[in-house]
Amino acid sequence: MTVWGETAGGGRVLLGTPSRAEWAYDRDAPAQGFAARFPVEQVPEALYRVEIRDGDAAVFRGIVDEQNTRLSAQGLELELIGRSLEGLLLDSEAPPGVVEDPSLALWERRLLEPLGLRLGEEGPAGRGGLWTVSKGQSCWTVLADFCRQRLGAVPRVDPEGRVWCRALPEEQLRLGPPVTWELQLQPCRRLSQVWQQSFRGQYDTRYRDPEAVLPRVRYLAADSGKDPRQVLRSGREAAFRLEVTVPGACWPHPGTRVTAELPGVGRFARCPVESARVRRDAGGEQTRLVLTPPETFCA
Repeated sequence: MTVWGETAGGGRVLLGTPSRAEWAYDRDAPAQGFAARFPVEQVPEALYRVEIRDGDAAVFRGIVDEQNTRLSAQGLELELIGRSLEGLLLDSEAPPGVVEDPSLALWERRLLEPLGLRLGEEGPAGRGGLWTVSKGQSCWTVLADFCRQRLGAVPRVDPEGRVWCRALPEEQLRLGPPVTWELQLQPCRRLSQVWQQSFRGQYDTRYRDPEAVLPRVRYLAADSGKDPRQVLRSGREAAFRLEVTVPGACWPHPGTRVTAELPGVGRFARCPVESARVRRDAGGEQTRLVLTPPETFCA
């Protein structure tokens, strides 16, 4: 793990290997987080961006939210706290108003280009209609709402500053022997049926989890804003939690599927990643991953 900083003028500063660091990915959080500490000989220039390299590959680029320099008994130390490039979209308000015929190309001009970002792909043409941007909405909220409603996906920004608005390509990650692991099974969290209220006021539309063993039923009001399929999916995921810690650094992204072999238990294949933490300290680097139910299991 090698860290670089960038100044306002675009100059690059080699910070080296941190004495302590943590990189955090959470599937439901828009941005990844990063915090690191470095021994330094003097107070550095103000840094605005940060880059993590693992060998020759840039695995993280983001913005600096905090730069703290302090003196202690151990000497002078620099602390950087930041987020991935999604932070630019989260921190900036979108121009309010009514947009005609919205498309990804239009959002690129209005939301991305002013922040130094660009689309990583061509999007479909606008489908007509109007899109209202309320005062105070962040660029992230506007873009994410558009992508969810029109494309069925959540936008992501890669380390090169390219914004992807469709499902990212799947990546396979096979873990080595774990340092620690914990498997939690909570069947009480799994639902067997969800009934959705119709416009007639009756709870007459049923959604089922055919693999649920115990009967557990929920009823969703028409104005709940919840998708019954997602409620069932969330219950399935909450009933299974596999936490694995492995030596070294792994850098999953949305779409990564993980295969883990647990001695004495079996092989859990193609598990989605709920969260990941890469930590570095005096003992080296470790990665802790929280995985949701696998596609296949072999004892």
